[in-house]
Amino acid sequence: MRAQETRLMIHHLTVHSPFQRMRVSTALITEVKKYAISLDVSSIVTSYAPFNAHSAALFSRLGLEPVLTFAEWRP
Repeated sequence: MRAQETRLMIHHLTVHSPFQRMRVSTALITEVKKYAISLDVSSIVTSYAPFNAHSAALFSRLGLEPVLTFAEWRP
């Protein structure tokens, strides 16, 4: 993080199956953005698996752009 930078983390977002495709995620993230602005937060961050095309499309549509690639090894 840069000096004087604050972040709001979207740790996990799931919409129950009967309510998918009803723009619930869009509404939730829109409210999170409003909340972040009210707190003078400098960025909203999240992570998702590279194979998760639905999450990638959602976050891209809402203005969240990938800025980091994370790699991991586990024995």
